[in-house]
Amino acid sequence: MKDMNKKQDSDLQKRLPAFNIYLIAASLLIIVIGLIVMYVGPDSEANFEPDIFSDRRIIVAPIIILIGFLSVIFSILCPRFKR
Repeated sequence: MKDMNKKQDSDLQKRLPAFNIYLIAASLLIIVIGLIVMYVGPDSEANFEPDIFSDRRIIVAPIIILIGFLSVIFSILCPRFKR
């Protein structure tokens, strides 16, 4: 019986708290926003879109995505706060 309680306690300690899950969800939303900013519509040889070389798609969107991935790492490694 004590072995089962120890196993359940160790399983509970391995889980992420709800706060971390919310941080991960917000981080994934940031990544999706970065991908939407980077999106370039359909392109063909007949319809060349020079906007693919804009600063928003080359500089800003990758930085947003990088911030999203770094915040995912932070939200996983974020310490568990005791109330």
